[in-house]
Amino acid sequence: MKYRASASRAAAAAIVAVAVFVGTALAQDQRLVEEVVVRVNNEIVTRSQFLEVIQQTEDDARQNRSPEEAEKILKDLRPRLLDLMIDNILLVQKGQDLGIDVEANINRQLTEAARERQMTITEFEDAMRKSGVDPADTRSRLRERLMRDAVMNQEVYGAIYRGLTEREKREYYEKNTDKYMLPGELKLSELFIPVEGRSFSEIEGKARELVAQARSGSSFIDIVKKNGDANRASYANGGSIGSFASPEDLAAPLSTAIANLRTGDLTDPIRLADGVIVLRVDERRDAAPKKFEEVQGDVALAITYGRSQEAERKYIQKLRDEAYIKVTDSYKPAVASAGPASGDAQP
Repeated sequence: MKYRASASRAAAAAIVAVAVFVGTALAQDQRLVEEVVVRVNNEIVTRSQFLEVIQQTEDDARQNRSPEEAEKILKDLRPRLLDLMIDNILLVQKGQDLGIDVEANINRQLTEAARERQMTITEFEDAMRKSGVDPADTRSRLRERLMRDAVMNQEVYGAIYRGLTEREKREYYEKNTDKYMLPGELKLSELFIPVEGRSFSEIEGKARELVAQARSGSSFIDIVKKNGDANRASYANGGSIGSFASPEDLAAPLSTAIANLRTGDLTDPIRLADGVIVLRVDERRDAAPKKFEEVQGDVALAITYGRSQEAERKYIQKLRDEAYIKVTDSYKPAVASAGPASGDAQP
C-alpha cells in the first residue's frame, strides 16, 4: 500500500528546497567558519544554508504567480521554514535508522525522465549540467524526498491503513456511498418514420401498429429494417442510437417519454417536426453504489487521508521529543515549535 497525503504546492516546494541541505549538513569546513543555526542530533544547519533555503523558497513561490499570490504564500511559509528544515532532517534521519534504501527508486525515476526526453541517463545528466543543474544535487534532493515519503508511508499512513477494522471501513462506506457510485447507463434504439409524401395521421397509425407488433414479441430490429428510414444514421445499426447516462441527456419530449421505462419497453409514437419516432430501451442501469467489496481499498485510503494530518503532526512531535534539537539563541524567534533542546548536548 502506498499512500501520500496532499500538501500545498508552495509548502512542497519549500520542503524540496530544504532537502538539499540535509546531506551536506555535516560538512566540516562549514562548522568551522559559519554560524550554526540549529543542531538536530548530530547534524547542523548553517546560516548560509538557511539563507539559501529562504531565497529558494521565495523564488519558487513567485514563479508563475502574481506578487499578491506569492506574498500570501510566503506570509504563511516564512514563520515555518526553519521548522520545516528541522522536520525534514528528523525524517531523513529516521529513514536511515530504519534502513530504508531508495537508490533503486532514484535510478528508476531519473531513467524514466531521460527516456521521456529520448535520452540516455548520461545524455540527460549532461543536459542538466549545461542548463546549470548539478545532477548530484538533483539526486540528493530526490533521495531525501523519497526517504521522507517512505518514512511517512511506512510509519504514519501505513500504520493507519493497516490498523483499520472492517467495521470502521463499512461505517465510512455506508455514510459516503455517494462517493462510490456506478454511473447509470441507458442504451436506446429508434424506429423513425419520415413524414415525406404522407400525412402525420398516416404515419402515426402505422407506427402504432408496429409498436403493437414489437410489444407482442416481434423483433424490433426486423421492424426497423422493414419500416425505418434508410437515410437515418441509426438504420445501419438496427436502430441503435447508442448509450446515455440518463433520460435527461435527451431533449424533450423524448426524455419524458422514456423517464419511467425499463429494459425492453417501448414508447408510444412521438411526433417530431419531420416524422414520428418510437424509442426502445435496449438496456437500462440506474446509478447505484458499488459493492463494498469492490471499493474497500479506496475506502481505507479515504479514511487514512482523513486521519493523516493529525497523525503526521503527532509523529513529527514524537520525533522531536526523542531528538536533541538545539536552536542558536538568535534564531529562536524563527522557530515555532522546536522548543528547548531535548536532553543534554551531544557531540
